[in-house]
Amino acid sequence: QQHQRGRIVSIEIRRSHIIDDSIRRLEAINPKRLAHSPLRIRFRDEVAVDAGGVAREWFQIIAKTLFEDLSLFVSKKEAGYAANINPFSGDIHSNHLRLFNFAGRFVAKALRDRVSLPITICLPLLKHILSVPLTFADLEFIDAESFQSYAWIRDYQESDDTNSTLEALGLTFCVDSIHPRNGSVHTADLVPNGRNIAVTEANKSQYLSLVLKYRVLDAVREQLISFLRGFDEIIDRSILSVFDYQELQLLIGGVADMDINDWKRHTRYLGAFAQLQDRHPVVQMFWHCIENDFDETDRARLCQFTTGSSQLPPMGFKALTGDDGRYCPFTLASLPRALGLWPRAHTCFNRLDLPLYKSYDELHSYLSLTIRLEVVGFTME
Repeated sequence: QQHQRGRIVSIEIRRSHIIDDSIRRLEAINPKRLAHSPLRIRFRDEVAVDAGGVAREWFQIIAKTLFEDLSLFVSKKEAGYAANINPFSGDIHSNHLRLFNFAGRFVAKALRDRVSLPITICLPLLKHILSVPLTFADLEFIDAESFQSYAWIRDYQESDDTNSTLEALGLTFCVDSIHPRNGSVHTADLVPNGRNIAVTEANKSQYLSLVLKYRVLDAVREQLISFLRGFDEIIDRSILSVFDYQELQLLIGGVADMDINDWKRHTRYLGAFAQLQDRHPVVQMFWHCIENDFDETDRARLCQFTTGSSQLPPMGFKALTGDDGRYCPFTLASLPRALGLWPRAHTCFNRLDLPLYKSYDELHSYLSLTIRLEVVGFTME
């Protein structure tokens, strides 16, 4: 849903202190104004004027820092490397609740501004955002190994033909959690004195309900409340009720796999490419490279280089936007050889300038090197 756009919010950030500066600057802005105004970023001592591209780079860097680098969130292979709140974040950062509040604001702002983030959020957290009840099966996304054990307990039925009982397993009303950094074990009672109350066939349903409540809520309660408060300052979560959790993830993370036919259909051609368009020899070489020699990672890198984001909006290339929030298609423009053989990007306008290469090997070589340089920041170009 397109929100009413207010006056531009412009902030200056030091790249070397990007998190601290971003938190301090955004906390000083009235939440309603932040929610309804386009965000413009200027990195101190860098010459770029932000028409949308610098802000998109800022979103990408902040997302990676918050969800990967700071250990505020944990990602496990069995959950598809989706980010879930780290219950031990307070042991790592004394200001972790402030960071989670900022993370909530940040994700909501990206949603409002239709900026795709390079993150996948774990199902339980998506459900919390949507205020959808969690189920026992959601435990699998937090700890797949423990879930298998809990599922066995749930399905186990004592029989008169055997002497085995749940009580014989020595389970009690507590949960052990292993610290991801130092390996220490933290024991939490599910009820008062829970570590001394045995789990039996008669009370196992209560035990499993309390385990679910602890793992998806109690263990991360403070962090979750801070995250949702920050989120609520930017977006009224009731308007998200029309989405399910899969649709919400699509809105947050965009489309990971790129449909090349969709890419071609929604590409505009300028300069020497305007007349022949996809029949121009250089354009034909470009699409051959994209289709046959670039893998998904290479395509994502090229998309990052050209648009400022490695992922696409939910509706694909036709939904790319420019600095004013209006649709702005991916654009291929020609560049005279006299200006050099390196491709140039204008992320504010989703535009890639391609030199008039004389051979496929020349195009492939320079384009491949460009997307692998992983240069961040903006120059005068």
